[in-house]
Amino acid sequence: MASRIGPRATTTAPSPTTITRSLDPKYAVAHFTRSRLNLFVGALPKALAGLHRANELDPKNAYAALWLDIANRRSNLPSRLAEATKQIDATKWPAAVMRLYLGQSI
Repeated sequence: MASRIGPRATTTAPSPTTITRSLDPKYAVAHFTRSRLNLFVGALPKALAGLHRANELDPKNAYAALWLDIANRRSNLPSRLAEATKQIDATKWPAAVMRLYLGQSI
């Protein structure tokens, strides 16, 4: 019986940088997505840099602020989440998660 594994099974996945390299450098979603991938593969410095950039480009993105806080905590850096919440709508999701991370009541 012939093997069902073709040549694609031995290739490696593209790096997070390769995935978003050709996108607009001011596209916050690209920085956010690549940064989370970098965080997942253990490239913490790249993740931090990208999440900072995503947060600069779109300061009202609650998810970028949360992931930046997660990356900061993993790096033993101070949280900037309290400052970020000032620009985010507190009535929409994930504001409750942000309050949880800040130790506030939900």
